[in-house]
Amino acid sequence: MKKGRADAYYGNAIIEFENSLDATLSEAEGQLREYVAGTWQKQNDEVPRSILAIASDGIEWRLYFCHVSNASMDSGSPLTLAHAFLSAAMLSP
Repeated sequence: MKKGRADAYYGNAIIEFENSLDATLSEAEGQLREYVAGTWQKQNDEVPRSILAIASDGIEWRLYFCHVSNASMDSGSPLTLAHAFLSAAMLSP
C-alpha cells in the first residue's frame, strides 16, 4: 500500500497533480491505483464505494472511474483545456 498521500481527496474523488502528464502519466496512474486501493482497504463498507481518480497537470485532466466489482480503473476521454479558453479565463490585474 502507498505510504504517501494523494494531492487532493474530496468525497469520492482523488486527484494527483503532476507538472506534465506527457512526461509522467504512467507514474500518476500508478499512484492513483495505490491511493484507490488504500482507500478501499480503509473503508468499513461491505462493498467499497466507487471512486473517481483524476490525474492533471492543470491543462489536461484524465478521469478514471474505479469500480470494486471488477477492481478496474476505466479511463474516460482526456479533457484538455484550450489555450483560447485559458486566455479568456485569466483575470486582468
